[in-house]
Amino acid sequence: MIVPKMGRQEIAADIRSKVATGEWPPGFKLPPTHELAAYYEVARGTIDTVMEILRVEGVIAGVAGGRRYVPGAPEEEQTGDLGQAQSSEDDQPT
Repeated sequence: MIVPKMGRQEIAADIRSKVATGEWPPGFKLPPTHELAAYYEVARGTIDTVMEILRVEGVIAGVAGGRRYVPGAPEEEQTGDLGQAQSSEDDQPT
């Protein structure tokens, strides 16, 4: 899905919405910077700025160069996918 080009505030609002609605639940690992930059059609530096804003707000945790995630107690580990959260591939015995 192609997203219309957004500014920093719009990107931050979109990510806040993903977290607030549970699309990106606690423990969800955000996609890498280059994937977010491609998704939002902006420079990586713009994403780094947005991530720092959201980190200060407490919406996300982690640092540039490391994997960022949604803070909180995860029910199970989540991996970064721009479409929606996916469970880890660890299979539980049935």
